[in-house]
Amino acid sequence: MLSTPAEGEPLRLPVHPSIRPLVAVPDGRLMTAEARQAVEPMQPLPLVVRSLARMSALTAGLITGDPAFLAAAHGDEIHEAPRADLSPEVARLIAIARDAGALHAARSGAGPSVLALVTAATEEAVAGAFRRAGCELVGGAIESTGLVVTP
Repeated sequence: MLSTPAEGEPLRLPVHPSIRPLVAVPDGRLMTAEARQAVEPMQPLPLVVRSLARMSALTAGLITGDPAFLAAAHGDEIHEAPRADLSPEVARLIAIARDAGALHAARSGAGPSVLALVTAATEEAVAGAFRRAGCELVGGAIESTGLVVTP
């Protein structure tokens, strides 16, 4: 789902049906407040431009299912790099996921959980790699409807 300006209905992002989320949850924990403190509130323009390009690639990849777009979305200099020392297992789990065939892998929220985007063909290999790394797994479908709150 994509948010909209102040008024109007939310826009729904159509996620390609071949893409499945798989989240690796390691034993370690990282408090969200601590993770947020690691991220500088102001970022250099070239870094922001690179991040926007990656976000565009991720959006295109989610819509089309094209592995090239999802691979181009790899790496988050704003949120992942500054938090690397707080949860070093994240980089290792991202590498494990990609080596096992994930289309994309990234820190999930504050971390240290890692989200991998997989297909039916790669799901078991990525899941097995995460299990061998000692992680719990959470899977399911990608929801595009979001939460609906009615008064």
